[in-house]
Amino acid sequence: EYVDADVHTARQLIRAAREGKAHDLQRLLRLPMWPDYSAESGTCLDVASVGATPLILASEAGHLEVARLRCEAGADKDKARPDGATAVIFASCYGHLEVARLLCEAGADKDKATPDGATALMSA
Repeated sequence: EYVDADVHTARQLIRAAREGKAHDLQRLLRLPMWPDYSAESGTCLDVASVGATPLILASEAGHLEVARLRCEAGADKDKARPDGATAVIFASCYGHLEVARLLCEAGADKDKATPDGATALMSA
């Protein structure tokens, strides 16, 4: 059964995903936290992270190993930020080909569009 992350744990999770700290993430994955935890305004490190899951943050930064660990932990590959952008859109936008490939192979919908119609291919 999953539990909500406390603020301290949530910040650790967000930091590990954003900075590519796979070892820290592996430690945190042992906790029964929801794999699609997303940063709320009270827990995130900056405004741009609000609504972003650890998978989105890792994909945006190009952290392949962290993205792989999140996928293996059961993260929703198509969960989007409030603006509609998904992990594969961020990976494509920032040119992280291997992360985008991993996400697609893990089942991410490469054709899922943001409300304004942008897809991963358009973002690339």
